[in-house]
Amino acid sequence: MAFTEFPRQLFAGASFFGQPKPALRVDFVRLGTPPSGRIKAFVMSDASQQRRVRAKLKELIERASSAAEANLHRGIKPYPSGFAVRANGSKFAFEPQNIEGNDAVVRTLFLQHNVVCYVLTLGAVSEGKQYVLFSAEDESGPMVVGHREIITQPAPHLGPLEIIESNFAEGRFVGLLPRQAAAMQ
Repeated sequence: MAFTEFPRQLFAGASFFGQPKPALRVDFVRLGTPPSGRIKAFVMSDASQQRRVRAKLKELIERASSAAEANLHRGIKPYPSGFAVRANGSKFAFEPQNIEGNDAVVRTLFLQHNVVCYVLTLGAVSEGKQYVLFSAEDESGPMVVGHREIITQPAPHLGPLEIIESNFAEGRFVGLLPRQAAAMQ
């Protein structure tokens, strides 16, 4: 008769021929006691971190989109504006003046305030249509872009938010954070 060897884990906890199951052993440790006396850092995989950062940037764009819509309803031009998060977690809003063609102003502002994440709201015209553009970046590198068409009839309002998923971005207002600018050169 031939016997096949099976790994022990396959039958762990099984009861054969009336034999009792082995007792499970559990070691209890007081709360707050680190395993092996040390706490090991948990490092997220790049893909996991990228998804988390992209979700955060999408949320920033959605908030900026809501603010642009509210401003338009109040008769206020919905752009240019920006919202940034500093390294210490504090947040601030800004309204860049004379930003067209001058990204150095924004780069300097971000450097002075130690910005790690931002969303910038700008205006654009493409194929005869007006748009509000949203550009969000994080210090770790990802960028998320969105846009809403400005519809003037019957009353001024914004079209639906379209978020563009892409791993490639170029232009004057890309890589505005100091760490990214150094890496891009």
